[in-house]
Amino acid sequence: MYGQYKSSIVWTNKTYISNMLMKLSKNDFMLELEKKCKPYLGNIKLDSNIMCFPLHLVFTKHLYKNRVALIGDAAHSIHPIAGQGLNLGIRDIDKLVSNIKSAKQYGIDIGSNYVLKNFSYD
Repeated sequence: MYGQYKSSIVWTNKTYISNMLMKLSKNDFMLELEKKCKPYLGNIKLDSNIMCFPLHLVFTKHLYKNRVALIGDAAHSIHPIAGQGLNLGIRDIDKLVSNIKSAKQYGIDIGSNYVLKNFSYD
């Protein structure tokens, strides 16, 4: 319809605030959301259910072992809201390829702990 728009909203908060918001009725939740968004979005009408997901950063202490290097989401996982998963994966690939090229240039075994350790602490 003319003059009506739909948006998806991701609202991040501290856990205790999110817990309080999730206990509100849909109407009261909408009022709280409007306090934050109305100046930017105008009047708000909720079309879907309200959902809450905790955000976590997950990473491994050991990025290499037994000739295997972990990269991307296998090495570290960031919630999609951060939008950095792909960037971190590409950075990991770039670092590992650079170390492999250097190792090959000097005749060093590319799967050695030396090469993989240098990758993981670059």
